[in-house]
Amino acid sequence: CDYNERGPLIHLRREAAVKDFTRLYLIERNPKEAFDKWIPGRYTQQNPNVPPENQGRDITELQSTPGMTYWNISTFAGNGDQGAFGLFHFRRLVPGTEVTDFAIMDLLRFTGTCFTDHWDAKNQ
Repeated sequence: CDYNERGPLIHLRREAAVKDFTRLYLIERNPKEAFDKWIPGRYTQQNPNVPPENQGRDITELQSTPGMTYWNISTFAGNGDQGAFGLFHFRRLVPGTEVTDFAIMDLLRFTGTCFTDHWDAKNQ
């Protein structure tokens, strides 16, 4: 990613960034590569339930859950009143847990083509 990216086609690069991050994170189950490529430094996790020291570790552990599946994956990038954002929404099945079926939405704020803030919401 590039924190300083600008120009008339930046919206296309941001759409590509969200799609690529989602592919790496959900389809290939490689959160480390997704984070290294699109969240290389300055990053604020806005979820108060995720301690700063856990931000990468819990994601890697979750992605290695046997039998976990994702479907209905969709992505979007656009501009809002507070800047440029990307989001991805998906359904997740986690076998062996009390509540197995979740609908999840992750919202990411862009600086250039890098993700610098993250919010999420989960429904069962």
